[in-house]
Amino acid sequence: MKHIIEARLGGVAVLQNAIAAGLAERLCLMIDIGGRLRVLAQLTDQNDRVALENRLSQELQTACEDYWTKEIWFDREKTHPMGNASPAEVALFSKVWQEAKAEPAGQNHILTLDRRYSKEAWFTTDVEAVWKAEGQMPPIVSFYSYKGGVGRTTALAALAIQCARAGKRVLVMDFDLEAPGIGSVFSAGSAVPEAGILDFLLEHPVVGNAFDPAEMVYSFDNQAVIKDGEPIFVAAAGTVDQWYLEKLGRLNYHVLFESLAPSHSRDSALRILLHKVRARAKPDLILIDSRAGLNDLGGLTLSGLAHWHALFGLDSEQSWLGLRVAVARLGKDQIFSGRTQRDCMVVQSMVPPQEGKEGSLERFRQQAFDVFRDEYYNDPNDPNAEWPLPDAKGTEEPHYSIPLVYDNRVMGYRSLEQVADYLCEGDFDAFGSAVIKKVGMKV
Repeated sequence: MKHIIEARLGGVAVLQNAIAAGLAERLCLMIDIGGRLRVLAQLTDQNDRVALENRLSQELQTACEDYWTKEIWFDREKTHPMGNASPAEVALFSKVWQEAKAEPAGQNHILTLDRRYSKEAWFTTDVEAVWKAEGQMPPIVSFYSYKGGVGRTTALAALAIQCARAGKRVLVMDFDLEAPGIGSVFSAGSAVPEAGILDFLLEHPVVGNAFDPAEMVYSFDNQAVIKDGEPIFVAAAGTVDQWYLEKLGRLNYHVLFESLAPSHSRDSALRILLHKVRARAKPDLILIDSRAGLNDLGGLTLSGLAHWHALFGLDSEQSWLGLRVAVARLGKDQIFSGRTQRDCMVVQSMVPPQEGKEGSLERFRQQAFDVFRDEYYNDPNDPNAEWPLPDAKGTEEPHYSIPLVYDNRVMGYRSLEQVADYLCEGDFDAFGSAVIKKVGMKV
């Protein structure tokens, strides 16, 4: 029995052989939601439809078994012996070619078109940042981890506090809608609005500008935390009450992502949200706490909403399984689409404080370099490479990890007041300085 990915890869291989034999100008493998396969063939007047059909029918049946639908569609030139395509066929074929993606090894002769229930943000690369991070427009930094509980939110809080104490205005946004926490972290002494990011994303398509997202931004000005610095502005996910799950269940991530496409006629609720909260807080820096795992909103932040990305991981194979996907999302996925890699850095969390520390740091950095070599950097032999493979020990390179040693003082804290000073020292201070330098902000 063939599994779904075996059938898909086998189908691509069959199409590659057919192209090599000169049987078609272009071939597209169409994969529906259930994994069933169809083929669209583009023929010139020199291509023999019967020869192609006989070959594909036999070889795809062997390679794909039950996933092969036995359906081959023929797009052809007006002079082809098959005759003109009908207007309906022309419209359908045009849409397939437009939406299909070239396979890296197919040299634009082999394409695939996938249909999925969700996770579209993890597969598309045409989303751009809401604004260019220059002049008065602040850089947006996303904090992402494959696994939860790795100290991602704590590191974000540390950076926010350090910037606030240095006189910089910071806006913190909670995109971890399924397990929100920013509102509770930055809450002491502040009036937290009931409505939040979830409410806006859900309601904006209905009420439009009647919901001003600036209303949900509040100021965290606890002097025990920020000292004499600037208040930290916060956009929380929303109030987690008996209705929160009801609202979360109505959020359509696919529509949310679709509206970010450059070709979409209406502006995205996410773009409007970011513009409005930026206008309200006037920050020097925006920090987004992203959702852990391979979820839709995490994919959105890695798809281009942010200018820069902090990836958090552990010294474990389980952690690297997911981080590899995120690194590829920021690296090779962009390269294959004709774009430059997105800026990022790797953070090693929960580093052993004493025994085993050096070994853990060495293992993690070697693993990071291996993953970035495979999934992020260009071929070093490519003379046109935007970001060729650098030195493994280059401390300024994206793969060279920043460590955050496990610290009992900041584990399980109940309020920022208890740990604010610790979050401005040692590894947290080094991490914050590294991020500030990377994004080009002066403090």
